Amino acid sequence: MKKVAVLLAPGFEEAEAIVTLDILRRLHIDVETLACAESRAVVSYHDIPMVADSTLSERQQALFDAVVLPGGPQGSANLAANPAVIAFVARHDAAGKLICRVMMRQAN
Repeated sequence: MKKVAVLLAPGFEEAEAIVTLDILRRLHIDVETLACAESRAVVSYHDIPMVADSTLSERQQALFDAVVLPGGPQGSANLAANPAVIAFVARHDAAGKLICRVMMRQAN
């Protein structure tokens, strides 16, 4: 079974994350949400709290078939500013895995 990591940074855009999670799970794809924060609890762009399956630091060495990056103005900035995210994505890219950015529009 394919495994997908969905990275949730503080300020992630809810629809980009939740709709993607919903579609992947309906397709019976094994999805793991990873909080790009110190705890599994992450607050979205519109202040909706969500608890991820694990933190990125707990799963830093795991290898997934795809990495999904939901954006949002704050979420995108927080992903880009996080060295652990950059290392995780770079390792997956070097391994030939899918890197899937989800953006409804250009972030400011």
